[in-house]
Amino acid sequence: MLPELEKNKTHRQIDDDFSKGLWHRAGKKQGSYFAGENVCGYEYPALISRPPRRVWQLLSEGVQGMCCADGLYFVCDGELLRAKGYNQTEALGRLSQSTKVFGALGSELLILPDFKALDQKSMQLRSLGASLLLGNAMVQNQSFVDEEGKAQSIEFNTLHCIDFNFLDFFSPGDSVCIKGSDYNDGYYTVRAVEEHDLRFDEHAFVPESMMNCIISKSAPAMQGMCACGDRLWGYAGDTIYACAPGLVDNWFRYDGDAQSSYCKSLPSGGDFTACIMHAGHPVFFKSNSMLEVYGDQPDNVSVVETVLSGVAAGSAASLCSVGGDMLYLSENGVVRCSGSTASVISEALGKHLSNGVAASDGRRYYLSAVDGSGMRALYVYDTVTNAWHTEDGANILHLAYLNGDVYAYCADHIVYILGQDRTGHGRAQGESSSYVEFHPLTDDARGQIVPVRLGVRVYCAQGCSLTLFVSYDGKDWERRAELQSTGSQLWYVPLQPRACHSLGIRLDGTGDYRILSLIKEYQ
Repeated sequence: MLPELEKNKTHRQIDDDFSKGLWHRAGKKQGSYFAGENVCGYEYPALISRPPRRVWQLLSEGVQGMCCADGLYFVCDGELLRAKGYNQTEALGRLSQSTKVFGALGSELLILPDFKALDQKSMQLRSLGASLLLGNAMVQNQSFVDEEGKAQSIEFNTLHCIDFNFLDFFSPGDSVCIKGSDYNDGYYTVRAVEEHDLRFDEHAFVPESMMNCIISKSAPAMQGMCACGDRLWGYAGDTIYACAPGLVDNWFRYDGDAQSSYCKSLPSGGDFTACIMHAGHPVFFKSNSMLEVYGDQPDNVSVVETVLSGVAAGSAASLCSVGGDMLYLSENGVVRCSGSTASVISEALGKHLSNGVAASDGRRYYLSAVDGSGMRALYVYDTVTNAWHTEDGANILHLAYLNGDVYAYCADHIVYILGQDRTGHGRAQGESSSYVEFHPLTDDARGQIVPVRLGVRVYCAQGCSLTLFVSYDGKDWERRAELQSTGSQLWYVPLQPRACHSLGIRLDGTGDYRILSLIKEYQ
């Protein structure tokens, strides 16, 4: 029983801070990924019914990688595809069935581990790698006549073999690896190429009458890449790499000049987990630190390490630049990092997340992650209002952003468009439905409460329908009222007074609507 003086006193609680009050039980009701059962906050403090998912591509096989550069690309069943229109793709070439790592520099899209590059202007896919087994190769001197007409020789700099036309595989400036020789194994920079001759620096080789060797051109087995300036940067294990300026096929040239590539091993603190370009320079993460790379050429590069909650292993794809900050999934939750400060912002979710993939439209951060029970869902953070909401997204495997739209590839082999579909090229299917459960009404000071009325200030578009349910002390949901009206209004729902410790409130809706505030009244 409530104290006598409190019986006739009515308390009004207005929820206008939905960053504290809104939560959603994804997967608790029937509905596919497309049907959606949620609302999302695009305008603070209002909640707006989420637009329906729009189908963009129907793929026949699983995807080994997805990225956005000058277009939306997939690697589907070993085929590189570019989206061209609704359910239309252009096949650009064959790749292996392995998981892909992408890096875009200028018009070149580098694809690893295949070590192939797509020219996004000509749409030509070419192989950058080479591995040649040379039998009976010879080390020779290069002879020439100088400007004064005197015969000169550069000793032991030419590798001669008639088995291959080297012009088909190598170019001046390439860094190649030679293995298999007793004395000449190592990396060498090609200075000149002729049909059957590769020329290097003077005294590059120990002379042998004949030699059998493998000469190859490759890239490091990097787990992630980002572009910054005129270089691609990447990481493998505890090592940072950068290609030679403007050359996505040259990763092992170490001449000590501005045209060289870069490599640095940083074994302390474990392996790298992600990288991104932020504030004009590359930033690398480990699980417990952030490393910022400064300098524009190998001889002036410096690395500054800061200890903080870094990107969790397995969540490299969760790292995004949003509103000038970096957002990513760490072992402690979602972190918002400005470069100088970092803080966990996902306490409102109240769960441990892992295996994150993400994308951003510049304001909102879309994170698909697995919770402690093994369930995957889509968590959306608004960087302006600092509000989270949870959407159904149990089968999202890849996310990417391009030209105003966020794309989600799902386990059903369908690519959907999330959000507002600004380009207008997706196709909606079915009716937009939503389901939102608010933080329950409680009063810790009193223990028991007696709810008497709810008020929802709402705007409903044409054809919208809302149904309000309540639950006393976590028991079954009871249907209380339905609203089918157009325009702005304050919708009051009377409740039969009943003592309880908490009142759950839920709205089911169809169509487009906006919730401006929620008023709870109790004795």
